Amino acid sequence: MKRGVWNKIQKVLRFVLENKHSAFYREKFRPYGLDRVGNFRTMEDFFKLPLLRKDELLLCSPFERIFTDIKDIDLALNTSSTSGKDPLIVFRRLRDEASFWELLLNYRKRFRFAMILQHSSPANRLYSRDYYGRGLPVFIGNPYKLEETAAIASRLRIDFIHTHAPILLSFIPFLKRYYDTENIKFIMLGGQITTAQHSMINKEFPKAVIARLYGLAETGSIGLQCDLLIANNGISTYHISDNVFIEIIPVESGGMGEIVVTHLYLAPSLLVRYQTGDLGEILENKCACGLKSSLLRLGGRKNWDKITVGGFEINKENFLEIIKDFSAYVEEDFEAHFYQHTQRDGGIINEIRIKVISKLSKNSGITGDALQRLLEDALNDGLHISNRFPFRELIQQRIFLPIRVELVDSLSKSKSEKISSTQRLVPHF
Repeated sequence: MKRGVWNKIQKVLRFVLENKHSAFYREKFRPYGLDRVGNFRTMEDFFKLPLLRKDELLLCSPFERIFTDIKDIDLALNTSSTSGKDPLIVFRRLRDEASFWELLLNYRKRFRFAMILQHSSPANRLYSRDYYGRGLPVFIGNPYKLEETAAIASRLRIDFIHTHAPILLSFIPFLKRYYDTENIKFIMLGGQITTAQHSMINKEFPKAVIARLYGLAETGSIGLQCDLLIANNGISTYHISDNVFIEIIPVESGGMGEIVVTHLYLAPSLLVRYQTGDLGEILENKCACGLKSSLLRLGGRKNWDKITVGGFEINKENFLEIIKDFSAYVEEDFEAHFYQHTQRDGGIINEIRIKVISKLSKNSGITGDALQRLLEDALNDGLHISNRFPFRELIQQRIFLPIRVELVDSLSKSKSEKISSTQRLVPHF
């Protein structure tokens, strides 16, 4: 850790440990004898602090984790939620990332109107001139009403889009009905993206610069791409924002480790040593662009319990809750295989195929075909990707095809799939 970073962390620790609005970190650190600022004599003491997990934050009210006056907050954002769990809510101030956006949009004067199209967009605002820095108005699109959003975007003559790749690919057919995609000059993509998705977006927006942004709803922006990384198609490599301190905690898989984030500014929902669940590594080589910030290369998720498809986070528990209801006929062990198909209009539609081990016998009183139909109906009608999104609605919006079920004798792992013994969600894109 550099001396300048340690100085910022000391200010962060003083802020949360002497905070009059919340005792969250004082209580968390007290069992370790680190609930006083004076206990941090060297930077090595910081690494004695326990890691922070998402489920810990979910256990308490978001208002118990506000470290500033509530009047000082601009936005309330939420993470994706899984079935039976509330989403994690965090509070944000737009000005906290001003320097980050200034760096990313150092040529933003080229743009006239931006559009945000995300599931976690602050949809209570039509637009905000301060979201990307002063001077650039922003329209908040509705990812659940893509045709209406496309019509409004054309009227506003947007030339900048901030979204996720799966949402953008679903949006393209609607946008092309109302607007010439050659008018789009800049696209900023967050979240996971495949090489195939990147190529398709390049093809559909031939005059747009396509940049990648790495961040989470709870952490804010973590990494960005300079012009060189954009030009080199560095899909998974980013400059680390000076707003965060990144640690790489070793894990068993490969040479990468889990990305752990600490805010270096006094955020309303400040995080100290937060486990992101993402894998990555800090690269030793410097970028030729001249920026002094280190480079971070991503490597997927720490485990295979979750997957992001079509802009939605899907958890293995989503499927288990329904499959358990059929435990008399199938094993609870299963695999969910995810596919993406290109439609005639150029859009993407997602598909899930479930493999389950059959326990049927001659005395079961039900045929395999009947059981397969019952399972498919139960999954398509009862599955909730989160508390907010019944899967049936996503089928109706043509984001997903209906789930298909295959009854098998065993879950055999082909060499080409490279499925680990614990992986149950298998991407094929």
